[in-house]
Amino acid sequence: LSNYVATCVAVGSDGSVYVGGTFKGSASFGTFTPTATVTAYTPQDVDVFVAKYSPTGSFLWVVSGGSAFDDQLTSIGVDAGNVIHIGGNFVGSATFGTLTAIGSAGMDVFVATVAQTNVGQPGESAHFQHVFSLAGAFDDALQGLAVASDGSAYLSGTFTGTVSLYTPGIPAPVIMDAFGGANDVNAFVVKLDNTCTPVWEQNVGTSTNDALVN
Repeated sequence: LSNYVATCVAVGSDGSVYVGGTFKGSASFGTFTPTATVTAYTPQDVDVFVAKYSPTGSFLWVVSGGSAFDDQLTSIGVDAGNVIHIGGNFVGSATFGTLTAIGSAGMDVFVATVAQTNVGQPGESAHFQHVFSLAGAFDDALQGLAVASDGSAYLSGTFTGTVSLYTPGIPAPVIMDAFGGANDVNAFVVKLDNTCTPVWEQNVGTSTNDALVN
């Protein structure tokens, strides 16, 4: 039961409800038409989902993604263009539709956007549009995600040592180093534009281990 969890929720300007969470193996959504079933990367792993419900509670669509290991969805938000932004943690590399979040050796951070088509019309659907990852040799964690009306996203969390900031299509990742070297834990704050490309990044902390509390 603990593998099937709604971990975050956001409400759109029209009253639509977006629910994010995790599932193991497969999960079904909707009591009446439309209905949908999502399937994890492997039957044994925990992946993430985003589902949309109308203001009256009717199921509209669901998308899912993840890696071959257990993933986490911690944050969700909606911008003024009805694009959904989700964030969480993954291990290895994670697939979101046709997009891949690049990971490293430990637990890493992802942010993905979900675009909608035919909003408010029959056949309304959604698909992953952009993805970003923050990855290093040790465990990294997303702890906060805020979405601005223009589609920019601000994320915060912790990282150890050195991490790379990846966006597919960008030839060279941005590198960020902790103040205290390879084993030092620092906090980070990163701004992404509406294509999940880093605009700026800052590490926050000391030369010893630090923590971020939202």
